[in-house]
Amino acid sequence: MKMTASLAELIPEARIQAEAEVIARPPGHSIPDVLRAYSKNAGVVFLGLTDPAPGTEQDYADHLANLVEGLRTTIFVRNAGRFAGRLI
Repeated sequence: MKMTASLAELIPEARIQAEAEVIARPPGHSIPDVLRAYSKNAGVVFLGLTDPAPGTEQDYADHLANLVEGLRTTIFVRNAGRFAGRLI
């Protein structure tokens, strides 16, 4: 998968010891459950952030808290997505 190759190429450039793995969510499983199942023993988990819609900030914060419950160190990073190459 191209995404895995891109991540694998970035790891040595960042001079960190890490492994990249892309996991597709199995049907019938929630994202928080899959995240915990695959990342519960990870030393660090990186999760992408998007901007919440105005007025939904508390719901978004609650969603993030649910995602990381039971995980060790989690680092939130802003997704490039639609902002790639633009200053925001």
